[in-house]
Amino acid sequence: TSFQQFLWYTDEMEHRWHTLLRQFETKDESRRPEFYEITWSHSEQFAKGMTNLQRSMGCSTLDHTANHNSHGNIHKEKSKRCTDLIKEDLLYRKLMKYDPETSRILMNEHIPQYVDSEECIETAEEIKSIIHEYSLSLGLGYNENEWVLPPNNVIPTQ
Repeated sequence: TSFQQFLWYTDEMEHRWHTLLRQFETKDESRRPEFYEITWSHSEQFAKGMTNLQRSMGCSTLDHTANHNSHGNIHKEKSKRCTDLIKEDLLYRKLMKYDPETSRILMNEHIPQYVDSEECIETAEEIKSIIHEYSLSLGLGYNENEWVLPPNNVIPTQ
C-alpha cells in the first residue's frame, strides 16, 4: 500500500541518517560537522523548526511559512481512529522484521512516536492499551516511553 511505501521510505531515511551520524562521530570537535535536525508533528512546529534552523545557519527568515493544504483535507477534532493507524504501523514493523536494535534506532525516548493528535477519537488510556496489547500479540517489544499520547484529560466524543 502507499502507507507501507511511505513507511519504507521513512525507515530508509532514518537508517541513512544514523549511518551518517556514526560515520562522522569523532572526538576531535574541530573535524566534527554540525548536524541540524527538525522534528515536527504539525505545521506550526515545522515553521518554528525551520525558523530556528535558518537563524542558526545565519540566514534570514521568512515572516511566516505558508502551509498549503493541497490534498483538500479538512482536519476535524475527534475524527480519526488513531488505534487503526497504530495497528497498521505495528503490523509494518512485524512485516519488516524489526529487531530490537533497529527499533531502538527508529523509535526511542529521544525519537518517540507521536500519537497525540486532537483528532484521535480514543483516549490516551485506550491508545496505550491497544499499543501494549497489540505489540505483545505480534511478538514485538513494548516500551511506553516510545510513544507520545494525547493528554489524559481528553474526553472522547462519540
